[in-house]
Amino acid sequence: MTPLNDQVPVVGRGLRTIAAGLDHPEGVCWDAARGAVYAGGEAGQLYRFGLENGEVETVASVAGGFLLGMALDAEGNVYACDPGSGHVKRISPDGRVDLYGDRIGYPNYPAFDPEGNLWVTDSGAWDQVTGVLVRIVPGGATERVAVPALRFANGCAINGDHLYVVELQLPGVVRLPLAGGEPESVVELPRTVPDGLAFDVEGGLWIGCYQPNHIYRLEPDGRLDRVVDDWTGEYVLSPTNLAFAGERLDVLVLASLCGWAVKAIDPGVAGAPLARPKVAAGG
Repeated sequence: MTPLNDQVPVVGRGLRTIAAGLDHPEGVCWDAARGAVYAGGEAGQLYRFGLENGEVETVASVAGGFLLGMALDAEGNVYACDPGSGHVKRISPDGRVDLYGDRIGYPNYPAFDPEGNLWVTDSGAWDQVTGVLVRIVPGGATERVAVPALRFANGCAINGDHLYVVELQLPGVVRLPLAGGEPESVVELPRTVPDGLAFDVEGGLWIGCYQPNHIYRLEPDGRLDRVVDDWTGEYVLSPTNLAFAGERLDVLVLASLCGWAVKAIDPGVAGAPLARPKVAAGG
């Protein structure tokens, strides 16, 4: 654990604002082809902007929506979880909005595997063990994954042949084989509200915590390092979803559900490339 001076917030190396004036962005993802970050808004906005604090473009607005976690395919389509409608929305680079897959109760976060299956957390009720996993196969057919109910399923990430999932009410992270099997504990984070996950190329698991404004890196050997601890909330506020970005994936982008800006730090390690499959147009 990184030694902390209780009088000085730990905000990560190179902290800077890359986009401001956003509407409570919870989800972020990186589009390498366009050199742009996507972020979602509380009123259904999908924003797009560069890493150098450039102009923010509103690509689309989903009526009645609230865009949470998001993933990207090979064509640059964004797959955004919208609990307002109970659907994953596929949004093209020019702003066309379509439904993808069947209705889900509370879609929170999506992640593609290399075969093009989109794994989606369906959170369930906040204080009940009712969270589930959904798999949307290429083309849009939707199936529930047979695993025990989860304690508010939140962010997820794929590493190797496992899906890692935040159980917010654990609180902590579990993982299960993509081929099927029982969840197993990865790490518990008492007195936190974990949210988003991202892997780096060394196998480190980065965990954003909505509260209390923490970002952790879980080393492959199980050591837990606290990279950000902003007890003031003035510098890094409610960091929910995380995404590695930049030409070398050496920038860590931080969403902020309670704030109005997306920020970034220099993590000191490159992110693991994500699966960006070609996905059939059905759904």
